[in-house]
Amino acid sequence: IKDELRSRHPRATIRLGSFGEFYCSSAVVVALEDIFRAGVSTSFEVLYVPGLCPFFVVAVLTLVIFDAGHKIPDLLHITWQRTSAVIIPITAALIFAQLMRAGVSAKIARPLVTALGRYGWTIVTPIFGALGSFFSGSTTVSNLTFGSIHILAADRLNLNPKKLLAVQTAGATLGNCICLQNIISAKTVVGLDTLESVIIAKTAKAALVFTAIAWVWGIIYVFI
Repeated sequence: IKDELRSRHPRATIRLGSFGEFYCSSAVVVALEDIFRAGVSTSFEVLYVPGLCPFFVVAVLTLVIFDAGHKIPDLLHITWQRTSAVIIPITAALIFAQLMRAGVSAKIARPLVTALGRYGWTIVTPIFGALGSFFSGSTTVSNLTFGSIHILAADRLNLNPKKLLAVQTAGATLGNCICLQNIISAKTVVGLDTLESVIIAKTAKAALVFTAIAWVWGIIYVFI
């Protein structure tokens, strides 16, 4: 059954111009090929993901066992209220992260590095780190995702790669305070009944303050 769940044929294809070629197979394998005409592709095997199908099976069984089918509209409404404020930024961050993992990062970074220059790149470095932690909840994953970009930038701008990575790590650490999954975990532990968007609005202020400190520290650390 493994091959059937990962089958890529037959499939429906849609051309998206310079964004690439999107297709969805009969086994619900979705993919984007030749992204930005860079020869890079990424795919997602929906039915083959271990947690996805069991989740829906358990959800359906729960509704049946507890006779909660009539509550579905209310549950969907409550879920939308609690997540609508963060769905768009999280979706954008996940798409960006997947593009980075697919190998687009180096191709995007080259013109960006040239445009920003030495000081400009040092300023955006902690932002990359914070963005990585925002969608992953992990400083390590953020560094793994964006580390190669900073090494490329250091080589092109004649900077110390270790110092750039240190600034990236500082930003990645700050990003944990606006990470949705960290906030949800903390809420669960302390039993706090507050919308995630409200908490992020507050923690984002602290993140901005410390990011500004990271900018100043980064410029001093990298160039002095």
